[in-house]
Amino acid sequence: MADLTYLEWANSAQTDAQIKGAILEPDLPHDYVGAALVVRASLFFPNAYRSDVRAEIANCFEQYSAFAGERLRWITQDGTRPSALKGGRPNTKVFAPKSENDLVSAFISSGEKTSDAGLWEFRVFGLMKWQEAPAEQR
Repeated sequence: MADLTYLEWANSAQTDAQIKGAILEPDLPHDYVGAALVVRASLFFPNAYRSDVRAEIANCFEQYSAFAGERLRWITQDGTRPSALKGGRPNTKVFAPKSENDLVSAFISSGEKTSDAGLWEFRVFGLMKWQEAPAEQR
C-alpha cells in the first residue's frame, strides 16, 4: 500500500477503532466511547519535580499538540473536573512546578465528551522530590 493510500485509509478508519462503553454490561449506559485502539508511546522523565525537566515535558507536549491540533478537547489536572481546551492547547504552565514537592499530573484527551475515550491523548504524572528519593533517604 502506498504511503498516501495508507494514510487515507487510516484517516477514514479511525472511528472503527472505537469501542462503545460498557459493551459487556447490558444494564449500564452505552452512550459513550469506552475504549479506543491506538498505538501508544511512553516517555519517562526521572526527576519530574525539577523545573528544567518540567520544561522538557512542556516542550514534548507543545510538539505533540502541534501535530494533534484541535483534536485535543479536554484537560483534567490533579483530580479536577475536566475542562474544555481552546484550540487543543492548554497553557503549558500547567506543567510548571511551584516547588520541589509539587506533583505534576495532567490528562489531555480527544473524546467527544469528557467521559469518552479518544484516539489522541497526552498523560503526565511526575513524582515529588521526596517520592523519588530512595526509601532509606526519606
